[in-house]
Formats: sequence, C-alpha cells, structure tokens
Amino acid sequence: MPFSAWMEACLYDPDAGFYARGRHPAGLGKGTHFATSPTLHPFFAHSVARELAAGWKTAGRPAAWEVVEFGAGTGALARDAMWELKRLKVPARWTAIDVRPGPAISGGRWLSEAPERFDAVVANEFLDALPFDVLESHGGHWHELGVGLEGKQFVWARMDPPGAEAPGVAEGERRIRMPANTPWLESLAKAGVRCGVIVDYGALEPAVEVRAFQGHGRADPLAEPGTVDLTADVDFEELGQAAADLGFTTHLETQERFLLRHGVFDAINRIDRDTREGTSDYLRLRQLLLPTGFGVAFKVAVMSRGPGAEAPGAP
Repeated sequence: MPFSAWMEACLYDPDAGFYARGRHPAGLGKGTHFATSPTLHPFFAHSVARELAAGWKTAGRPAAWEVVEFGAGTGALARDAMWELKRLKVPARWTAIDVRPGPAISGGRWLSEAPERFDAVVANEFLDALPFDVLESHGGHWHELGVGLEGKQFVWARMDPPGAEAPGVAEGERRIRMPANTPWLESLAKAGVRCGVIVDYGALEPAVEVRAFQGHGRADPLAEPGTVDLTADVDFEELGQAAADLGFTTHLETQERFLLRHGVFDAINRIDRDTREGTSDYLRLRQLLLPTGFGVAFKVAVMSRGPGAEAPGAP
C-alpha cells in the first residue's frame, strides 16, 4: 500500500491507531512518547494567545472571536491560551479538534470537525502528522514508496509506474511530499480565517526522511504499526507559497525568535531557581528556547488575511 495509507492506518485507525490508544502520547513521564511545547511550559501557549489577541485587535475588536485549534492533543495549549486570552479581555471561544476529546476547556469545546466559519486558527505539530507520500529516486525518475510484506516483516516497496523526472538527484535519494497541506489551507480561507499561528518542525525545503518516535526515542517507522509516532519536517517554503496564493500574509521565524518577541527572558528571570519546582520550571522553559531544544528546529508561521494585515511586531 502507499505509505500515506500506511501512515493513516498506523496513526488514526479507530481501534489500533497510535492516537486512538488510552493516554495521549504527548507529554512527559511514563506512558508518553514525545514532548510538545504546550506540554513543556505554559509560556508557549501564552505567546500564541498574544498573537491571537493582536489579530483580534487588527480585525477591529469584534464582539466574538472564534478560535479553532487543529490537533489539540492533551488540551494543554487550549487551557493555557484561554487563560491568557481572558486576561487580555479577548472575547474568544476555543474549539479544539482532535481524534478524541481531551479535558474540559474553560470557554471552549471539543469537536471532531471544524465549524463552518471561524476567525483564527492554531496548529501546533499538526501538519507533520497528516498522511504524506514518500518518493525515492531511481533511474532518473521519482518513484512513490509503499509498504509491503516479506515473510512476516514490513518493508519498503517501490511502486510503479515511475513519476516525474528527477534530474541531478542521487540514486536512492528520498523526498517527502505533503499533499494535504494545501487543501487544509484552502479550508481555512473558505472558513473566513483572518489570522493564525502554525508551529511545527521544518525548514524551507522538502524533508528527506520519515521519522518515528516511541518512548521519547527514535524508532523504525515500519516496525510495530500503531505503537510509534510517524512524522516528517514541514516544508515551510511550499506552505508559505500556498498560503500566499490564498491571500494570506505569512511571517516565518524560529520558535526561539517567536518566544524572544514575547518576552521569554523576562519570564525566565522571574523564576525562583532556589526551589525544586522553580528549577524544573526554568529548565522546561529553556528547552522551548534553546537551539539544542525546540528553539531552532521548530518554526512559527504567523498568518494574517484581510485589510490591515501586517507582519507581527513586538507585543
């Protein structure tokens, strides 16, 4: 089967998929498989909320501000962002979208699909988990890779016929193609979205490998289906162009720069590191910021659409 179909089944099968199991895999501690920025420290969600508040002000401070979060996971981002939006007196309602509902959100709700109309979008580590294609170069052409069986073992299998030419590409080189990104952006434009914050790991070029995680370590993407996370870097160059074609203005920066813009050093300096709790708080917040943590690998795309849309500035 094509890798995208394999990924769809492994992650989202309602009975045996990775995201259908008891506890959500994101977070820290026993039973989790990977950490996300919202599960590490609430400052990340507060920064996202401030971007949404800026979008609300640009839109003329409407009496209602509908926010939809895709891939809401544990609900940590929704919980902490809504706390900050209330503090900023933004009349927001938060809709969390995921394959299964999480904890209750004050001023929010869980749905399986997005409402028809909404104002703002949040997507943290969402696009990397949408099923994607894997291509491999052979004989001067791109071939789509699928998953087959050899005995009782799952293996990579080249699918025919060959696709587009691959001039100058080394034999056996791989490339990730993410066909779901553009339709998702089109759905945002159709819904009337005016601003958004998209956060994911990626670069300004296509990814070249499938990554798999299990128990906070790397795993084989074809082994133990349904028990490992499958993911790849997002191509933010392609994403930005698709967004521009739909009328969105996109400001892209590293997560490090995003957090610096929102005063992360002030937050760090306010932490009392003489206590065990304070030391833990300090270390988790630094992990969001540092290049050896999430600071550089993760990119933040702040999108806006409509009259008065500008690149974000200091809060």
